[in-house]
Amino acid sequence: MKVTKDIYLAREWLLQNEIIGFPTETVYGLAGNTFSIEAVKKIFALKKRPMNHPLIVHTHSVEFIKENICSDFNHIACTLAESFWPGAMTLVLPKSQNIPKEVTGGLETVGVRIPSHPLSLELLKILPFPLAAPSANMFSYLSSTSVEHVCKNLPNLRYTLDGGRCRVGIESTIIQVSKNAITILRQGSIGISEIQKVVGKNLPIYIYKGNQILTAGMSKKHYSIKTPLVVGNINELLLRYARQKVAILTFQHFFEEVDKQYQRRLSSKGDIHEAAFSLYQNLYELDQQNCEVVLSTYLPNDTALARAINDRLRRASYTINENSNN
Repeated sequence: MKVTKDIYLAREWLLQNEIIGFPTETVYGLAGNTFSIEAVKKIFALKKRPMNHPLIVHTHSVEFIKENICSDFNHIACTLAESFWPGAMTLVLPKSQNIPKEVTGGLETVGVRIPSHPLSLELLKILPFPLAAPSANMFSYLSSTSVEHVCKNLPNLRYTLDGGRCRVGIESTIIQVSKNAITILRQGSIGISEIQKVVGKNLPIYIYKGNQILTAGMSKKHYSIKTPLVVGNINELLLRYARQKVAILTFQHFFEEVDKQYQRRLSSKGDIHEAAFSLYQNLYELDQQNCEVVLSTYLPNDTALARAINDRLRRASYTINENSNN
């Protein structure tokens, strides 16, 4: 894999309909020309991603979105864009005719955002097209938050733009915007209280509870590692899995029953931002420990970021937890 920090070299790759690893502040993306069906199909093939799972489109300005990506960028979308872009919020809006149906999974809406990573923004400004970019990993596996993760996840990827370690560490909040309501499709670092501060408390805000795949990250089983992950009360789980070689992922504390080399803390200080930043890195490391099971627990559910981390843990452990409840 060729790795570079040169945005002009990355631009040349993309102009040739190549796919690249693409840094953002949330996670690394697997990026290609949104307007090229050839490039978009390469993304799906590399990830082994089902074609009915929409991709998120990335660009550099609201003006470009209005002209080329969305057919209706309403006043609520404008308010959210002014407050949260560039940043970790994706807006789902009616798509323009420029967006191939392959990008949206056949839907008439498209997810779009302006990332805040300086290198990705500079690249987007010198491109004549936006970048379709799901996370740079095999479908349903952990997202990549470093170039090293991209290389391990996607050995067949030829090119990656190196933007260093992603500072947020989990994926963007995804919001479907209508003229009368907001629906959060995927939880992230921006929650209901932050949204209400800019749109007011009179606009209804819902958390989507349905099963239809409307955007990225909505599969019940997602963000997973190869080692089985079980989430619950650690002390109870240690008793249940006493005969197995276990690893542990916790928020702050170590457990004396397990060697520390098989344990990871998300934040010794109890810092939720540090926890998000380190979540996927720690799961990657535990997945390499050759353990039979990884045990974890949910974080206190008191902030948007904590709820987003818990959402990732719930989806990563979906099959195991579902089986244990039957």
